[in-house]
Amino acid sequence: MNTHSRWLALALLATLTMLAPRVALAVIAGPYNDLRETLTPATNSVARQSGGKGSKGYCIKDNVKAVVDESSSGVNVRGVFYMSASTPDFVGDLRITTFYGLDPNPASTELLLAGFDSAAPQAIFSNEAFEGASGTIYPADYSAVVTRDQLPGQFPGFDLSPFQGSLSSIFYVFAGTVPSSDLMAVPEPGTLFSAIIAAAFMTAICKRRVLG
Repeated sequence: MNTHSRWLALALLATLTMLAPRVALAVIAGPYNDLRETLTPATNSVARQSGGKGSKGYCIKDNVKAVVDESSSGVNVRGVFYMSASTPDFVGDLRITTFYGLDPNPASTELLLAGFDSAAPQAIFSNEAFEGASGTIYPADYSAVVTRDQLPGQFPGFDLSPFQGSLSSIFYVFAGTVPSSDLMAVPEPGTLFSAIIAAAFMTAICKRRVLG
């Protein structure tokens, strides 16, 4: 993919940006880990599948198309996602917002995201969709290419501390709505441990009553 093609793709993505009706948001949680891999020309033909665990242990699955130049030897990319809800209990329609950029330090466990070169992006992302626990696909209804200096104004309330790079560098942003009823929740280890202890305690009490 040459530079001219890249710019055409970016222009098309920006032109087709859709600002669909949103959830009336009151609470924003994140960022959480999402995609993290090395893209090569061999990965261009297959949608990248990723995801992570968000607020309340909800498991988020998403698929996105990512393309790098055919001459590329590999591009380390990273994604993060945020969850937004109208109430603190994160029940009902949840807004999932994903950001994709470069991975500035693949060897680190720190959550960091750097912007792509605005003149010649190292990768192009498109066609984001989220997958519910039932297998239902929820296509993103918002997509945009945003420079780092535009992030605070366009995403107020988001913790943008992981974002790095020049102010003119760009990030690919997508968002969609997924009902909480179609998300599988995995309890936090501490919560699960507490539940096991409580269950064991109640079992012991019941046994005492029966034996008594």
